[in-house]
Amino acid sequence: MNRQTYDKITEIIDYEFDNPNLLEQAFTRRSFAQENRGVEDNEVLEFIGDKALDISVMKILTDKYGEVMDNGYFNSRYREGDLTAIKKRLVERDSLAQCITYMGLQRFLRMGQGDIARNVQNDASVKEDLFEAIIGAITLDCDWDIDVICDVVYDMLDLDTVFYNDNNLTSEEKRSRIVQQWCSRNNIKPVFRIIPRDQFLLEVGISNIIDGLGDRIIGEYVCQLTVDGIDEFSGFGDTKTDARDDAIHEFYEYLKDSGYLDNELGVIYTGSENPVSVLHELYQKGYCDEPIYTFQSVVDDRGKTVWKCKGRVGDIEYSSSATSKRGAKQDVADAILREVLDSITDKV
Repeated sequence: MNRQTYDKITEIIDYEFDNPNLLEQAFTRRSFAQENRGVEDNEVLEFIGDKALDISVMKILTDKYGEVMDNGYFNSRYREGDLTAIKKRLVERDSLAQCITYMGLQRFLRMGQGDIARNVQNDASVKEDLFEAIIGAITLDCDWDIDVICDVVYDMLDLDTVFYNDNNLTSEEKRSRIVQQWCSRNNIKPVFRIIPRDQFLLEVGISNIIDGLGDRIIGEYVCQLTVDGIDEFSGFGDTKTDARDDAIHEFYEYLKDSGYLDNELGVIYTGSENPVSVLHELYQKGYCDEPIYTFQSVVDDRGKTVWKCKGRVGDIEYSSSATSKRGAKQDVADAILREVLDSITDKV
């Protein structure tokens, strides 16, 4: 693998190898190794990558949907069967093949004459094998550093876009993001206070609870959501997360019944979402011009690669630098997105 090909691949996957031979091996099919003595193929790397991919995706999902509660037990928003179904969808053959196609990595495969004649680089199974081999090579190169593997898997699977898609959000997450968006646009900061149910009963008083909340008082925790200038909303649940979701639901219903959500754009951005995905969604809905990004990599005085990104949407243009290509792009998209949202909001 020549230097130019190596640079293109590492730029796409946003990972620099300490041992570049592992990357070369990841792109080497058995047919090429059989025709070139002393070359190792990528089949063992596929095996390693398959297992590392499973572990990293499960870590990403449990970090996103679970929490260790005060009592020491782990609580997950999804049950085992649901998590298994989500993981299966993310790592199935067609999903991995689609990611390879999107990144254009199949064109760098090293193949024997038979594979070349059959154009096997276009087969979904070959692309799946390549995805796993790349992850296997990175796994060995970083000495099984799970955080590093998760970062690469997150980017290669484009999970920011996957998680942002409403089809992958629970109803609680949808309501929460809409509430956050509304508060952000109106410069309102909601305040959450979560306490045990028994403490809530003592503070509020039994008679007030019976008159105002009735049968809603269930679970071990109570979340009191105070929204400045509006009201206080109470939520209940067996976990702190459930109680918080219930309080947000009450506030969401209030906003909907009061007509505050009638003019919402249906595009959610609170600063925690991927700004690149949100900006692209605005473009797809016709609210702005297509985002255009250009990149340049430079080496700083310490020998570290720094990425410079310039982004433009219509007349709005920003530049930023970061240690990763993804980070620079997100910084630029965030700055542009905030200006685009301000412009759109003024017109609504």
